[in-house]
Amino acid sequence: MKRALCVAALAGLACTTAFGQTACPDMNPLLGNANCLTNPGFEQGFDPFALNQPVGWWTSGPQAKLREVGDSISPPVAAVGTPNAITPDTGDWMVALTTDGFGGFVGISTDKINFFDPNLGYYDPVYDYSGGDVVITGRYMIPTNDPVSGDFSCIKVNIKVQNQDVATFENFSGAPAQMPGAAEGVMYPAGISGTTNGVWQTFTLNIPREAIVNQYECNRGIQPDCGCNCVPASPLPSHIKITPSRYVGDSTITTGTIYWDNFTYTELPVSTPGCVADVDDGTGTGTPDGGVTIDDLLYYLGIFNAGSVSADVDDGSGTGTPDGGVTIDDLLYYLIRFNAGC
Repeated sequence: MKRALCVAALAGLACTTAFGQTACPDMNPLLGNANCLTNPGFEQGFDPFALNQPVGWWTSGPQAKLREVGDSISPPVAAVGTPNAITPDTGDWMVALTTDGFGGFVGISTDKINFFDPNLGYYDPVYDYSGGDVVITGRYMIPTNDPVSGDFSCIKVNIKVQNQDVATFENFSGAPAQMPGAAEGVMYPAGISGTTNGVWQTFTLNIPREAIVNQYECNRGIQPDCGCNCVPASPLPSHIKITPSRYVGDSTITTGTIYWDNFTYTELPVSTPGCVADVDDGTGTGTPDGGVTIDDLLYYLGIFNAGSVSADVDDGSGTGTPDGGVTIDDLLYYLIRFNAGC
């Protein structure tokens, strides 16, 4: 987002550098919420505080545009159900990512100030670092006569501390790619190109909690020999930037249009482990092996001393409920479970 542009001035509001987050639109708790995105299907239309921008989203330039049934832009958009026509997935609105023909980045992002919020929070949806895996979906369509070539489209994701990216997930290639920070073999889906022959399809991105934690801890300096070691110890990551986009290096010949509609963002609760004391198999990689030995204790003491979120096993209640911090409560709970053999 172009933060230097204070659109608030157009509405007589003061500019701000606050990092507050807009609550989930349905006001339900974050974890397990089926969709914590504002305007996920673009049916709220244009934002009156930002010209040509959808409510809750920021487009990167003229190649990313909000389309409506019956608008005056070519090619025409028809109502859902119209045969042999370009239509939204549902409703009357969608977003088109086109190209100027010469590569570069095109996208639409949640990284936008919410001028409807008196605290001027951001539309980047809230993220709970003590929660579980993240699941993001989006519906996409490429017309038969306007195929995408030369570049690839995907949903790019950034986990953020205030305004700093601490974990990034993207794949602008035509093959699945190893997801950074995740276990070997956990893949980010292949980027999208070609055509769907006008048929709407679903793009699903599952980001394991482990992948977010590992990237964040590398960048924070908790884990050695990785990352930038440039992230403060607090606050913890609290929001997630979602950017449906397409990309290839500048000066690459590109063609086509991809339409996106109907996104979801869900953060799952933390999965309950089979045995909280089983944390390592002796390899030092944090791989459980179904048994509880001195290897587990040594590994746990290592991550506890490092302050790793992986050592967060209890909030002081003795119920094994993580709370996003690593304190003596976690150590005491772990030792009890270790002595009990699970």
